[in-house]
Amino acid sequence: MKLEISILAGCSALLVATAAWPQAKPAAPKSPFEGKWSAQSVQCTPAGNTRFSPMTIRGTKFTIKYTRDGRSLACDLNIAADGSFDNKTCEAPTSGKFSGDNLNLTVQSQERICKVAFTRDKT
Repeated sequence: MKLEISILAGCSALLVATAAWPQAKPAAPKSPFEGKWSAQSVQCTPAGNTRFSPMTIRGTKFTIKYTRDGRSLACDLNIAADGSFDNKTCEAPTSGKFSGDNLNLTVQSQERICKVAFTRDKT
């Protein structure tokens, strides 16, 4: 009888301690835009030496980085729920849209306009 009472008391204490212990928050779901993206085609008018760096997207924010005629440029972007993005405040305003594993964007500066197609790496 004494053993039963102490087992029941121990179980009750364990139940209370477990209920009071802070529960881990579930991980936020991944955004559909996450992954590593690489430029597949770059078309600039007028033609020039413009190179876009691969990028890794986590969540709904990313930074596009590229060099234009040897000069490094970047633009911070926020992705809307429909996959579109637009930042007119960058030195070279950038806009575009994600569609599945594809990303099309336009970078427009006073010197040139570039249309760039990225794809998500399969790794």
